[in-house]
Amino acid sequence: MFYKRILHKPLGKILIDKGIITPEQLKEVLDLKEREGGFTGQLLVRMGFASEEDIMFALMAQYELPYVPLNKYEINFDLFVNFPVFGMEKYQFIPLEIIESVVTISTADPFNSEIELFIKEEAGLDTVSFIATPSEIIKVLNRYKEEYGLA
Repeated sequence: MFYKRILHKPLGKILIDKGIITPEQLKEVLDLKEREGGFTGQLLVRMGFASEEDIMFALMAQYELPYVPLNKYEINFDLFVNFPVFGMEKYQFIPLEIIESVVTISTADPFNSEIELFIKEEAGLDTVSFIATPSEIIKVLNRYKEEYGLA
């Protein structure tokens, strides 16, 4: 799925403008990113400079990504079991609903085109993505795995 940047500011600048990180923290993260690779948002979280929610809300602003709070959304179990748990864990997504040949998913990485390919191969469906935090996705997956004995 292609997302057009609506707010033409880098993620770090958005977080600085919101007072979440300092320019010095951003520089430290960008230096680390240059040395080790990775995504700015993930590195900010890993270093404790921002929360998953901070990154999610900045991405929502930057790309006008929609968000569904998974703790308030009733997941359709019949839809959920149409996808292998290993795939949902690997690509960090939760299927929410199907309308015709399109599945709406909540994902921690709406920019990962491999999710679309996986869903197309597994279910023959196109995707529309909402954003979620990685911990929200993991919490739902773990709850369903435990509740229904899924592996």
